[in-house]
Amino acid sequence: MFVRALGGAVTQARRIEGPFYYKSIDPVGSPGWGTGQWTFHQVTHYSNVYDSCLRLDQANPRIPRGEDVDGTYKADLFDSGTWDPWTPFDYTGLD
Repeated sequence: MFVRALGGAVTQARRIEGPFYYKSIDPVGSPGWGTGQWTFHQVTHYSNVYDSCLRLDQANPRIPRGEDVDGTYKADLFDSGTWDPWTPFDYTGLD
């Protein structure tokens, strides 16, 4: 959605199937850090994960960009449950 808001026509995305519990994150628009559970999570994907919707790692906060989905991104987001990253796919439009 972020790419579309900037005028991009095609967005590549990657879905991570769960359900899974996530470690402490700071989502955009939230009052602060918190934990919880997702049935799935979807991120922008250009060779690697770009997740502009949240900050990870409360001790050293960062917005994930250019990270391997199963590397530091997973280590700082995933707490427990199922972690099943799908193959990236293209959105050519959002209704």
